[in-house]
Amino acid sequence: VDTVIVAISGDANKNHLFSSEERVEIVKKALFSDLKLKKNRIKVISFKSLTTDLCNKNKSKIILRGLRAVSDFEYEFQLAGMNRKLN
Repeated sequence: VDTVIVAISGDANKNHLFSSEERVEIVKKALFSDLKLKKNRIKVISFKSLTTDLCNKNKSKIILRGLRAVSDFEYEFQLAGMNRKLN
């Protein structure tokens, strides 16, 4: 892996406690200030497109997604199937 991209969804249909820009800054602080990781191989961005479009644009080969609850797994499983069909 050459670069890790931490992509924060800017979904306007969801109510977030923090804006996309604030969430990007929170993640940057955690990675670069708190954990002291090097910036040269990590990008933190926000996006509003489909995840597959973002991955195609960045030529991503691997996607890691967070799950908050068991119910998220079923939703993510359905998304994975749709994403395969889109590619």
